[in-house]
Amino acid sequence: MIMGAHGDSDEVVVVVGGNCFIQCFSLEGDERFWNVMSDQVTALAFIDSDDDGHNQVKLCFMCKPFFFIRC
Repeated sequence: MIMGAHGDSDEVVVVVGGNCFIQCFSLEGDERFWNVMSDQVTALAFIDSDDDGHNQVKLCFMCKPFFFIRC
């Protein structure tokens, strides 16, 4: 689980990874994003991977170590 600002918004969100899914929630608990993944999520981080000034979520899986997603 990670917490921070992401994308084009300064909204702080909580991103939770689980067994084959990720979910993104506002601080009020409203769901902002969800997605089914191909494997168990083992690590999460916010990072500006394309140097555009906006964070993306970096996901690590058991079999795919680097994957970026905008939520």
